[in-house]
Amino acid sequence: AEKEQLQVLFGRALGGLGLEVDVADLPDEDEAFYDVLLGQYLEDGELVMWLGDTMDPGVEAAFRRFLGRGGRLLLASAEFARTLKNRTFREEMLGIRAAHPVEGTAVRGLYLRQPAAFEVDHSWLEFAAPARPLLLNANHQQVGLRLDTGTYRVVFLPFDLQQLEEAVLVPLIESSVALLRQQVVREAALELESVAQVGEALVVPPDRAAPVRAVVADPVESVELSVRSMPWLLQVATGPMQRVEQQDGAAVFEAAFRPPAPGQY
Repeated sequence: AEKEQLQVLFGRALGGLGLEVDVADLPDEDEAFYDVLLGQYLEDGELVMWLGDTMDPGVEAAFRRFLGRGGRLLLASAEFARTLKNRTFREEMLGIRAAHPVEGTAVRGLYLRQPAAFEVDHSWLEFAAPARPLLLNANHQQVGLRLDTGTYRVVFLPFDLQQLEEAVLVPLIESSVALLRQQVVREAALELESVAQVGEALVVPPDRAAPVRAVVADPVESVELSVRSMPWLLQVATGPMQRVEQQDGAAVFEAAFRPPAPGQY
């Protein structure tokens, strides 16, 4: 019944993204079988979700090859986050240095299309770049990560999805899948005047507009600026940038950002 319920919820979440879902319980299959199975999901826009507790060595090896060939993986499991059995995989493939179990603490999403807070038993993670946090708990500790190595992408949720209510599970899956499937068109170099930096956050004066410039390699027709708060990364402003000049092989866009009232985020 639990498997059927998850399939219904996944189908609801992925249906809006134009994807179909098949849920399979494969506890006794060997490495060769997983190689064949995972190889079917390497096309653009396709991905694999793993909800198992741990991976046997052969299954783990198959997932390493899947990722090495450019796979997209959504991994959600409380046990997988802390088991010694798969520690090397976590370290080498996900960049996770340590996982610390926490019971029943509130967790909040950073990149959810519909930001929501929920309580769940989880592990908070210590990890290295290029992995980035996906969720934070009430102590601002990193819960979950998103990873794009340039070859493969992973979203890792260190808790069991079965614990979540539908109102939380569906947008969480939607947002995680969107991160795995998104296409990076161009990277931009941002230039901001008279700002201070604290960690990865830029601090802008609250009483005046802050000019922002983006230098983007051609050909680019439009650029949109999205501003998020720290530490929750709630989106507080978004809007188009105006093309103002052309440099050697690059276009320059500008916009002005005035922070909203602090009470809004």
